[in-house]
Amino acid sequence: MRRVLLTILYCISLPTGWLFSQELRQIKFSVYGQYPVKGLAYSPLSVAAQRASATKVHPVAIETHFLERVGPYEFKGGNKILFKDTRSGRIQAEVTLPTTSDEWLLIFIKNPNYDRNRTDDFKFYIYAFDDSSRHLAGNNLTLLNLSGKRLYTLLDEQRLILNAGESSNHPAQKSLRIQLWTAEFEGRELMPALIKRYQFNQESRYLLIFFPAVLSGSTDLDVRALSETKE
Repeated sequence: MRRVLLTILYCISLPTGWLFSQELRQIKFSVYGQYPVKGLAYSPLSVAAQRASATKVHPVAIETHFLERVGPYEFKGGNKILFKDTRSGRIQAEVTLPTTSDEWLLIFIKNPNYDRNRTDDFKFYIYAFDDSSRHLAGNNLTLLNLSGKRLYTLLDEQRLILNAGESSNHPAQKSLRIQLWTAEFEGRELMPALIKRYQFNQESRYLLIFFPAVLSGSTDLDVRALSETKE
């Protein structure tokens, strides 16, 4: 589990060379999670934005759905968004967004150590996926590996290795057979993690997310397919 957590932390870390603007930004985002996310809220205006507009706002609650993105939500402020418990007001997750896009899909990942050390840790980590049409256009597919494992992949006959994070875009052809293998618990041999043929609507765009297995020690990944038609 520690190895999985370190890999996920690597996934969501930002390159140290990125510089963030201090100007106020208008950001749109949607949310998704492997497990239900409830009881969280964020302020749609940062403290600086509230001061600039002399406006006080109420927190906006977020909630994820198993089958699809939920949103869009809007935020005006800097690069960091805080998500707080609606009852205690304690920060449960935060994300710092690069200035490369103002459209994001925020994927909430449970912190496996949270129950053991609630005083220091966030309840969720967040992977920020650039959800703009420029980054993922229609008739395209991106694979997002949040499983904590290296995945050996066949897209029909195309071979590739998925490390932590996003793949490049692939054409979302009408029918695509996807096969994944990963090392078993002791790392001695490869075991099948997914063998499935997907049917894609060529007017839509697709994000296939590979989460850690629900059962500890299993190689069967928790796979989610998000689709959207962008005009």
